Amino acid sequence: MTTASDVAAAPARPPRAVHRLLFAGEHGATYDSLLRRVSETIKPADLLEEVWLQDVVDLSWEVERLRHSKAEFLNSSAHRGLRKVLEPLLGGKQGQDLAAQWAAHNPKARKLVAGTLAAAGMSMSTVMAHTLAEALDEVERFERLTAAAELRRNAMIREIAGYRSVFAGLLQRATADVHGAEVHGAEVQDADFKVIASRPGAPAGVSA
Repeated sequence: MTTASDVAAAPARPPRAVHRLLFAGEHGATYDSLLRRVSETIKPADLLEEVWLQDVVDLSWEVERLRHSKAEFLNSSAHRGLRKVLEPLLGGKQGQDLAAQWAAHNPKARKLVAGTLAAAGMSMSTVMAHTLAEALDEVERFERLTAAAELRRNAMIREIAGYRSVFAGLLQRATADVHGAEVHGAEVQDADFKVIASRPGAPAGVSA
């Protein structure tokens, strides 16, 4: 007889064929690894759970993509924060020019920036703090997109949990009904063959 625990302990089904939607620079092997690990954790039991599994994987991938994109955006915008730091130290024009040369990976500019920051008791952490302040609107949009993707992913996980909970409940009731019917049938069968004690002096089989 199948029980709810049997369903929970069912082996993982191989994931259905999926079409990976990757951006340039993203690695299919990394996506496949995530798909495999999530599948091993969730262990989809049917096609519906496989569809939800794909949603969970895609949304998890989207969350990591957005986090990575935010970091890449801030790193590529570091010259904006650097300009804000250098302008008060070197003057507007010189600070802007040095920040532009630093962004172009000019070795002399990079060395000069490092020396200038150190002399002022600052570091690239200071620059990134100013970069974040300069790009706050864009960063907040990244954050909102990330939070929305996380909410959708968590909702998919709850869908799977709810589906399994309802299914397990139905299965438990169904197996309980079957067990009850078996017990009831046994009682009826026992009653058919129960010997009824007769009253004194009455013919055998006649009860008082």
